Amino acid sequence: MFLLGICLTANNVPMPYSRILLCKPKMCGREIDFIRAALAEDWATPLGPDCDAFQLELEEFVKRRECKELLDKKVVGLSADTAAVHLALIACGVGPGDEVIVQSFTFCASSHPITYLGATPTLNASRGTWIRSCSKRPSRTV
Repeated sequence: MFLLGICLTANNVPMPYSRILLCKPKMCGREIDFIRAALAEDWATPLGPDCDAFQLELEEFVKRRECKELLDKKVVGLSADTAAVHLALIACGVGPGDEVIVQSFTFCASSHPITYLGATPTLNASRGTWIRSCSKRPSRTV
């Protein structure tokens, strides 16, 4: 995944349409084998046996922890970050009439789960910065 943009050299000379890598995959083991298996067995989406196994192993890890309040927690494996944000918002009780502050330097899917629930996403940014402090105190924070 990459972003096309304008970068400046050390001498502040614009380099239009430079390639800015946002997340370069790192393959250092059996990742290619796992990708091939997922495609060959047609379970690349939504989920497959590796996700199920990870979910069970993580749940067992959480249950073994010494922290008592975590012992009754369940683990849910999801196929996308958007689904995770959606479930987190539901768990926090976000609904119609609520306002949820979202940073403006983000993928558009970050705000979609907010609108699914009838709440209003508010982008938090000002000219020249990615994130700024809120001008008013939220009525409820999570």
